[in-house]
Amino acid sequence: MFVVVEARTSRAGASASQERAATLVQRLFPAASPRGLPPTSGGAGPQGLTIDAWLRLDNRSELAAALGLDARPGADSDEDLVLAAYRRWGPECVDRLEGDFAFVIRDPHTATVFAARDAIGIRPLYYAITDELFAASPTAAVFDAIEGVDTTVRSEWLADFAHGMSGDDQTTPFVGVRRLPPGHWLHLQGDDVTLHRYATFDPSSVWEDTRDDRWLRAYRSELIRAVSVRTDLSGLIGVETSGGIDSSTVLGVMAATHPEVINSIHTFGFATAELEPEYLLETSAAHGITHNHILTSTRGTQEPQRRGWQAIGYPTEHGNSTFHIPFYELAAQLGVTTLHSGHGGDEVVTNTGGLATQELLAHGAWRQAMRDLPGHPLMRPARLAKRMRRRPQQTSHLTGPMMARLRDTPLRAEVVADRRMAERTRQRSRYDAAFSRVNDFVLGDRLSAMTSIRTADCSLVAASYGVDYRWPLLDRRLIQQYLATPAVWKFGEGYGRYLHRRAITGMVPDKVAWKASKYMGDPRNAWLQPKVPTPRFDTSAEAFIEQLNPQVAELVDVERVRVLLSRFGGTGLEMQMKRRALTNLALLSEWLADRDR
Repeated sequence: MFVVVEARTSRAGASASQERAATLVQRLFPAASPRGLPPTSGGAGPQGLTIDAWLRLDNRSELAAALGLDARPGADSDEDLVLAAYRRWGPECVDRLEGDFAFVIRDPHTATVFAARDAIGIRPLYYAITDELFAASPTAAVFDAIEGVDTTVRSEWLADFAHGMSGDDQTTPFVGVRRLPPGHWLHLQGDDVTLHRYATFDPSSVWEDTRDDRWLRAYRSELIRAVSVRTDLSGLIGVETSGGIDSSTVLGVMAATHPEVINSIHTFGFATAELEPEYLLETSAAHGITHNHILTSTRGTQEPQRRGWQAIGYPTEHGNSTFHIPFYELAAQLGVTTLHSGHGGDEVVTNTGGLATQELLAHGAWRQAMRDLPGHPLMRPARLAKRMRRRPQQTSHLTGPMMARLRDTPLRAEVVADRRMAERTRQRSRYDAAFSRVNDFVLGDRLSAMTSIRTADCSLVAASYGVDYRWPLLDRRLIQQYLATPAVWKFGEGYGRYLHRRAITGMVPDKVAWKASKYMGDPRNAWLQPKVPTPRFDTSAEAFIEQLNPQVAELVDVERVRVLLSRFGGTGLEMQMKRRALTNLALLSEWLADRDR
């Protein structure tokens, strides 16, 4: 894991700060290996350029060909290719890079710094700019060790985190530390700082009211490529599996297109619901994959939250990074160095595509829209009319729980008002109601800052175990191919995810590929003790607040805490959200106490 500290004046102690930060990184990421994981120091190129990078290129051959270099293994490294691309094209080089990356290039002759992050934000990159220095690293955990960077914790972030609304693509918990947004580059020379977004997606698509199979072939080709370029043929390969369509896609495509790695594949999944074991093993059985690790409990590691904030630098803003620690631990024990996830499918290429019906109606394609609705043909006209009436008022199933959580927040009213939490909650709860096209919904809601926050957090925590995370369904070219595909392909014959289901047929068993819903049955063993209450905080509101860190306690209203404590038992999504408010307060206090040690 690299650390860059570049002095901007002769007074800055850049060398000492970089040494302290690098020592911290070595302690946090002791298991990181050279293959695919972040290097600990930069490499030098011609003209005195240096690069520090967490980098994996997925288009080595085409990039090397354009540069006249050798792409064969053992020849020019990914870092060499990026340096050569920067020398040839300058900042525009990032438009030609496909893969997961965060890097910093320094040019001592012109006293410039160029930093960039991949289009989706798989790899994180944090930075600080002061009058005396520029500092950057994929982990925010190093900035306390860099003299001159203000790492005071922002109360605004604490309030947002407590309410479950932290996580934008530029700010961090620390006053003087920012994150480079996905798909952006930063150029620094003297006092001139330029932040530029280079990666955008084209939301337009061809209008067709019938299905031409050329779109299916093109999408299937991009899907196979996205999985193949991320498959490391030289070592043991990990694949997360839930039995759902996304994770099964990664597993099925990998096994079908690279049968030579089947004995190298290890799957990792949780089986906590009745039907999960059955679906978890379906794709593995179809391809003869024998190394399947099924965990029947999500527990298995000590203090997972602490491990999370040690790797990232603050409490994780998406729970999967620590929730999947049992996978990382087991992968490290087995020698599995890459872990593939199906996350990102729901966000783009396997989203339900329900708005495709609206697009068909907007173009007057009534017959096609009606033909694609589920259910008996005689009932479809009524179903279509009902959908048209309800569409303007449509909201997410999360609206009720989210608004209930807002009403019962333990935060003081002035904090809620200052952070515009009511307005932000209403906006989030609208889900797809604000959109009339599938592509607009994908780009305006699904492919959000939280997508990159989740992948970045997971990348860091997994890397602390020596595991390199990969997300094939978040491939930039695959996403653009999906967006370009006519809407008629995105919902069909009564099925959402229609294009994707058709594309994986033959690689993923029909039982999984055409499963009508995500439902996996009730939680296992619930029948043993169906009425056991949820554990509660056995304390008074005053005692609870007394245990909080002072910076957290000043955000809290005693009466609101008292109400929450009185309702701490119970089940359901709404109650889970209410409980999370108190647990978030306790977590923040524990983190702040850990920082003070």
